[in-house]
Amino acid sequence: MPTTLVKQPAESRLYDMNYKNLMVTAEAIASVTSIVQQLVDPSDGSLSPTSDLTIGPGSFALQIAQARIAAGIDGRKYKVTFLVVTDLLNTLEGEGFLKVKNI
Repeated sequence: MPTTLVKQPAESRLYDMNYKNLMVTAEAIASVTSIVQQLVDPSDGSLSPTSDLTIGPGSFALQIAQARIAAGIDGRKYKVTFLVVTDLLNTLEGEGFLKVKNI
């Protein structure tokens, strides 16, 4: 089950997506193809496209992809999906949830 991370609306932070469990030991990320954000509807969990978050370009090192995420609307939950290609030409998808909450 994907993890849910929390950030405040004004924060700009780096977030990691770890692919270690999806790769063989010597495999590494070769590129981050895309990073997609979707809004999670609190009533039924359905997903819809959004541009609430500001997501910087993806970077990577070995088996971890990373991106800076800023903005978002207080009280909303987002699904963030990273798509990567490895040096063995595998295409892998990693996803997690980000809740924006003004503490």
